[in-house]
Amino acid sequence: MRKMLMNYFFAIPLMIGLLGSIQVFAATQPSNQNQSEQVQGHGHGHFRPNPGFIKKQAESLGIKTDGKDTETIAKEIREVMIKKRAEELGISTKEKEIDSLAKEVFETTIKNEAKKLGISTEGRDLREVAREIHETQLKKEAKELGISTDGKDLRDVAREVRETQIKKQAKN
Repeated sequence: MRKMLMNYFFAIPLMIGLLGSIQVFAATQPSNQNQSEQVQGHGHGHFRPNPGFIKKQAESLGIKTDGKDTETIAKEIREVMIKKRAEELGISTKEKEIDSLAKEVFETTIKNEAKKLGISTEGRDLREVAREIHETQLKKEAKELGISTDGKDLRDVAREVRETQIKKQAKN
């Protein structure tokens, strides 16, 4: 369970990193077939990845997809992304298992972000620090958008920030 939680927490920064490369694919108009593939992504409480998207992502990373199933390709993408992120952070990738490397990348990312925001990590659980980072970033973004956070639940603030960003994008 703890390993699964670590993977989820690591997936957040990874997905943020992926957003830059996803924009390349966003420029194309989806066909009816692509839309139905995107809808199939949910079922029975589990996420099933879009095979077309995963294949494109793999090809953009230089991963060969011939004769491989979607799960294997997704695993290879994860490994490449973790190794790239580790190198960006100056973490050695030699002779390390991918799960321990992912944990190290997650910890380093959280500590770096906390340091940037002036949040102490001394003697604290990383999940608690990650929550505080998220809360601080959300409040900062709300302030930049002119949204009051006084007496509001964090979810309400997040919803207002999202709605304001959407309206702002629609105007552009």
